[in-house]
Amino acid sequence: MRTDEEIKRDVTDSLFWDTRIDSSGIAVAVRSGRVVLRGAVPTFRARDAAEEDARVIRGVTDVHNRITVRYPDHERVPEDEELRGNLRLAFDLDPDLEASDVEVVVASGWVTLRGTVPDLWQKQLAGEMAGSARGLLGFDNELVVVPTRAVVDQTIADDVVAALERAAVVDPNEIDITVTDGHVILTGTVDDWATRNAVYDAARYSVGVVAVHDRLTLRAPPNAET
Repeated sequence: MRTDEEIKRDVTDSLFWDTRIDSSGIAVAVRSGRVVLRGAVPTFRARDAAEEDARVIRGVTDVHNRITVRYPDHERVPEDEELRGNLRLAFDLDPDLEASDVEVVVASGWVTLRGTVPDLWQKQLAGEMAGSARGLLGFDNELVVVPTRAVVDQTIADDVVAALERAAVVDPNEIDITVTDGHVILTGTVDDWATRNAVYDAARYSVGVVAVHDRLTLRAPPNAET
């Protein structure tokens, strides 16, 4: 029931409200509930925060984050070797991340993570840590999830369904779950991003999951502008 102008106003207000973000360098465009963010921010954390703020706005059906990271001219940016060392230390000190088989490669501020981790959420944790590193200009997360024990696909599917049934915001009957070789494919329609995130979390935290392919769609407002 919301117009694009109403959505744009709320996204803009949310970006301005969030103290993690300097919204003066961000432009917001909305068409049929789809939000496009453009501009520049000084850190990847701010870039991700801007996308988070846009996704939770009522009426938003998708977000295209085209914000770039541009460090202030007066700020000292770590060289590649320092950036690699900082990430290596952060990985080794994190008690939740099994990083012994994680390789960090840095070239001109671009980080590539290679190697293996035992769980999907650990792969994503390593990516989040890389994304918050000072001096980062971009990164590729090429980590491979290798579970420490074999779990058959049907068991994974049953575990995800059980997790959905426990979640107060999710109707499992509206979600289709397919699992092939540990790859979980989610399809169906949900009302909002909170529900979508809950479904995604039910999959990514389940044992044996190698990857989650989110093909869920949001219900568009009945009078969305075209």
